Amino acid sequence: MTEKFFIDGPSGRIAALLDTPEGKAEGKLPLAVYCHGIMDSKTGIVGEFLSKAVPSAGIALLRFDFDGHGESEGPSYEMTIPSELDDLRAVLSYARTLPWVDGIALIGHSLGGVVAAMVAGEEGFPSVRALLLYAPAGNVKADASRGVVVGMRFDPVDVPERIPLLGDFILGKDYILTVKDLPIHETASLYKGPALIIHGRHDIIVPPREGERFRDVIEGSEMILMERSRHDFALCRDEAGALGAGWLRSTLLGNGRQKSL
Repeated sequence: MTEKFFIDGPSGRIAALLDTPEGKAEGKLPLAVYCHGIMDSKTGIVGEFLSKAVPSAGIALLRFDFDGHGESEGPSYEMTIPSELDDLRAVLSYARTLPWVDGIALIGHSLGGVVAAMVAGEEGFPSVRALLLYAPAGNVKADASRGVVVGMRFDPVDVPERIPLLGDFILGKDYILTVKDLPIHETASLYKGPALIIHGRHDIIVPPREGERFRDVIEGSEMILMERSRHDFALCRDEAGALGAGWLRSTLLGNGRQKSL
């Protein structure tokens, strides 16, 4: 079952979808919160395969659009990683008001993986019971410093006010200026709970070494390298969804559950 609603966020209303397991009875369930990537949305490829796989594993899934994306309010050129961190904090505050939620996990893809990892580091374990990252884009700082964002080039010395990306998505100057000094891996390393990174071997947007770096800085984390996959996991979406959902199930409802209580 999927429910659509809005959450009050710092930049306006945040559009959200809640996917719950079929036949959900009264009682407690763990909840996974999904953070999408740049130029993506809650209903993109990764969000859609997770919306099937995660509830099938007995876990509820909350998907949402960051500010300037999808159905959420705000122009895309005002979006920054700090604003996305604030959006996720607002979504988590809402999620913790739901009486049936028994533990929260974070899932992030690409830039959403950066946001999820940083908030997990801030919140710590067991406030965040598990962290699942798909191709986390830890290269955003280096790319911005050399004048590249999602394959588009700009002058890193004289950053333009607006950077048009694919489609009609427009990135603003503040995104570039704020990303350069973000303590991405330093903050992610503060998370001490269970973490899994899933990366595609043929990812040319976020190379596998970026997933390896998150694995190296998050103590005790694991990494799975998918042989046939690229950045969006389109060629193996069912397998990518099953891997992540299966790990969440064993972590939140299996032995990992005992660790968190």
